[in-house]
Amino acid sequence: MYKFNTKIFVFLTVLLSFSGYQSLKAQDNNKKYNRIVNAWNKAHNKWKPEELRAIYSREVLYYCQWQNKEACIQDKTTQMTPGRVFEQRIVSQIKISALAENLILCKFTKEVTTDDGEVRYPAYLVITEKDNQLRIIAESDDISDRNMNFTLTGDLFKNPGKNPKTRKPEEKSVSGLGLPFYSITSISAIAIIALAARRRRKRMALKNINPKSVESNPASHTPVNNIPKQEINTSTIIETTAKSTPTERPTCCIHCQSNIELNVSVYSLQNYDYPLCRKCQKWYLNVVSFSTATKESVSLYFALKKLDVPALIEVHDGYKTVDISVPDAKVHIEVDGKHHALNSQQALQDLKRTFYSLKDGYNTLRIPNTLVKNHLDEAANIVTEFLKENRDRTRNSQNQSSTQSNHFGYCIRCKEHLELNPGKPLCYNCYSIWSQYENYSFRENHCHCCGKEHGTSMSKPLCINCYRIVS
Repeated sequence: MYKFNTKIFVFLTVLLSFSGYQSLKAQDNNKKYNRIVNAWNKAHNKWKPEELRAIYSREVLYYCQWQNKEACIQDKTTQMTPGRVFEQRIVSQIKISALAENLILCKFTKEVTTDDGEVRYPAYLVITEKDNQLRIIAESDDISDRNMNFTLTGDLFKNPGKNPKTRKPEEKSVSGLGLPFYSITSISAIAIIALAARRRRKRMALKNINPKSVESNPASHTPVNNIPKQEINTSTIIETTAKSTPTERPTCCIHCQSNIELNVSVYSLQNYDYPLCRKCQKWYLNVVSFSTATKESVSLYFALKKLDVPALIEVHDGYKTVDISVPDAKVHIEVDGKHHALNSQQALQDLKRTFYSLKDGYNTLRIPNTLVKNHLDEAANIVTEFLKENRDRTRNSQNQSSTQSNHFGYCIRCKEHLELNPGKPLCYNCYSIWSQYENYSFRENHCHCCGKEHGTSMSKPLCINCYRIVS
């Protein structure tokens, strides 16, 4: 039987009370940091720059560069132009940790919705406390940091206003890495050459060709043009077509076709295998991490983009999400795994999806995963030819239907039947109202040719499809 020790009991009681106090204090601090992060998020959605001005520090490490808070708010103001869609949400828990003394790092995943769609990516804020008030002293995201070769440390905040060594705007470097133009150009050229050599070795390995033997004995590698006629077959023609496709353009984003800096292209090729601008890098991470897109559908999508096909990925048509859609050719492309053929319920669901697309005027092209894995280039070339053929047939049928419509049109405001005349797309009553203002850019309701709901005007009375037919 142990004796009851009063001293030990008192010591344990004090220890438990102190630990409980520390836990409650940490919870209260976390609530404070959560409140300022949520206030920052709310100020963006309702766009209240005065609220941002109240929670920003005087100097802010704003996306890898020190700026005063007025410059930060001015930069955000240029993005919040009237008429543009912008909304951001924090879709994960806010992870709070100590970066350095009196510096708190708050990391989270945010979802941003703009006119171009939705993207999700990890972001962070650094909060400091001055005069018993919390202030945001740093703001950025992980993708921007990687592109700028930036590492967040507590030492950066010892001299606020002094930009990190990795960023020297006064030298106007191409990459933002603080290197002169000739240095980053040499580094980027070496990286691109190394990537090209690595991809060439992969292609040679797939064809069981030793690249060294080809270089040492060029005569052993017979050009396609010198092959006798009897030896040329269909597979040779397809292979030749695949080799003649456009190569990767290291200074052009493959997704949005915008010009990108050389260092951004090199970084994107090294990390994502495709040349993407910074904005599309975030989009790519969102597609890979948070959508239902498979690796094969993404590979086929980029292969089609290389062939200048105006394809869209992960498109919702009101009934389902389509893997790849090409509205110009009225074709939906589904990249299916084995379960689509082995599971009867899945096959029935696919048949319903195909029928729904057909009613909407779209043909559905189903491609197995294994074809994309093993013969990506050949599959992309054949799909491209299929899209061209279907696009031409669709346009021909639309032309025939338009010629048979007996010059019948609609009022672009009330959809009343009238003669098809793009120069006079309003009925008498609607024209009498419009003539009081004569605003040629005023948004109307319907297409003058097909009558479908569309944002037309007196200057542009036709939808895109009808404009192509009439013109």
